[in-house]
Amino acid sequence: NTFFLVSWFSICVFPLQYYVGSIGFQLEEKGDTDGFYTGIFSVVYASSVVFAPIGGYLADRAGLGITQGLSVLFLALSFLFLNLEVELDIQIVGLTLYGCARMFIYGMFFANVGKRFGFQNFGTLAGSGLLISAIVSLLQYPLIASAAEGNSETVNFSLVFVCALLLPYCYWLHQRESTADALNQKEVPDGGYSLGMEASHDVVLVKENNTDDSSQYSWENDSEYSC
Repeated sequence: NTFFLVSWFSICVFPLQYYVGSIGFQLEEKGDTDGFYTGIFSVVYASSVVFAPIGGYLADRAGLGITQGLSVLFLALSFLFLNLEVELDIQIVGLTLYGCARMFIYGMFFANVGKRFGFQNFGTLAGSGLLISAIVSLLQYPLIASAAEGNSETVNFSLVFVCALLLPYCYWLHQRESTADALNQKEVPDGGYSLGMEASHDVVLVKENNTDDSSQYSWENDSEYSC
């Protein structure tokens, strides 16, 4: 879990950083000679925090896997917009998609750390993930240099491909969440019920109906029920 989560986050971060470092000259190449649309990006970048509660709502309703998949999709679309030969006004859509993807990616990383591993070591785990992602994000500099030399379209398409490689992980996470939800709602044949606990303790609380109609609770170790 830790490896996949940190890998997903790190691979997402370096395209995010590359976008910030290259958006100015990419928009200038498209005709933004006075920097007006670069200024709009600065506003969108600062205002993208409004997407954070939306990401949280989607994670609660649809699950972390779905929300992470949307964040990757939005990031890929933001690069595709940069490669479109359209009016600069249309590029605002791509800038907005980028802002949304950025908030979703960071939000889902921290939400995953808390949900999967608990909060006892939250600071250590989250900080370690940020450190690893910062090291991986150093890849942005050769990409920015290549884009500045006239290869921006090639770099953008390459990053779209990188984003596409992350989608299977998001689907796998969604399937795992769905399986855990099904286990949580699974009925016990004797008329009781089973509640799977998605905590770091990997335990399950089981209620069993005795013949004298009394209820007995027992803790059972079973890592299969952990999500």
